[in-house]
Amino acid sequence: MKRIQTIPILLSILFSAFSFTVLISCTENKISAGVQNRYAGKPHADAEEAMRNDNKNNDTQFLIETAALCISEIRLAQLAQQKSSNAAVVRLGSALEQSQSLALQELAVLAAGKHIVLPHQEDGMAHQAFEELNTRTANDFDRAFTGTLVRVHSEAIMLFENRIRETTDLDINNWIEKTLPGLRQTLEQAELCEKQFAWIS
Repeated sequence: MKRIQTIPILLSILFSAFSFTVLISCTENKISAGVQNRYAGKPHADAEEAMRNDNKNNDTQFLIETAALCISEIRLAQLAQQKSSNAAVVRLGSALEQSQSLALQELAVLAAGKHIVLPHQEDGMAHQAFEELNTRTANDFDRAFTGTLVRVHSEAIMLFENRIRETTDLDINNWIEKTLPGLRQTLEQAELCEKQFAWIS
């Protein structure tokens, strides 16, 4: 009976994942077309300069978004350690807080060297997600936390992989290469925890 009740939830998750993938694909196509149109008809030197400026702006936005993401995940990790009674979830929260705190420190140094001001708090949507998660209790919290972590880390990995293909900044490239393995490892751990609570009502 519990398994049957979860089928609509699983179908909803699959549909959301498919919709997100389609949205990302459409967005990338639009960006590619927009870049081509933006530089069409410009002298070669001017087009190259414009592309360099765009890439720098995109690098800046990446660092800002990543810093906000780190702050959000640190808060989620602390919440997991406070609210969960599951040893695996508490360990995951502790490891996540340490890794994201280190990443945020490294980001601050990287951004300072490029005169980029990073945010000191998460964005509005992340704050709403935190507040909603804070209302959950027991297994419901553990299931929601691990599900949120899987989603956020999957999106973060996609963000990092896209940036490393596009950036020409060696410092950012090296930092992404250093950080990606840890993101993938945390995602695997979160997915294992998520499966543990998948059939618990």
